[in-house]
Amino acid sequence: FFALLFGVCTPFLQDLDKSSEFVQILGNLHPLMNHLPIGALLLAFPMQLCDRPGLFRHIGAGSTFVLWFAMIGAVFAVFAGYCAEIEKEYSRTTYDAHATLGILVASGACGSLFLKLLARRFGEVWLHHLCSAMLFATSLTLLFALHTGSSLTHGEEYLKPQTTTQLDDEGDETDAGQQQNNSEKNNTGE
Repeated sequence: FFALLFGVCTPFLQDLDKSSEFVQILGNLHPLMNHLPIGALLLAFPMQLCDRPGLFRHIGAGSTFVLWFAMIGAVFAVFAGYCAEIEKEYSRTTYDAHATLGILVASGACGSLFLKLLARRFGEVWLHHLCSAMLFATSLTLLFALHTGSSLTHGEEYLKPQTTTQLDDEGDETDAGQQQNNSEKNNTGE
């Protein structure tokens, strides 16, 4: 239902007035709204792996509940991300990659829930394994979406290590500034 709703509503989003206060607030809430589906998807995958007959059989009901939260949160996060204002400082290719990966994560969450509900209803083992595979693929896609999102939020150089020449240059500037401040203090003190 949510995947169908997303597919039906997407063309209408093209005409969305992004100057509206509600749309701007919803767009600003996009980073906050991401945390629910991220946590739920990262929790649903190990729960799905533990969903076996026997000792951990009760985890199946819990993983279905968690997948509902993941799916609903992911769909809302995609809508909020669409309402987010694209600032000029963002790389267009990184933004497009993040948007595409976010839509894939939301679609994977919808598909995983659908397969989970089918597997629980009909008791087919192959549906359970297909749901596990889809959750694994969705979790991997989520990790790439997290990387592109952090690059948008914190900059392209955020996760790259600094080289030692950059650190040495910064240290030299700091030492030169401290020496200049010390000489000024000595001159004013005399």
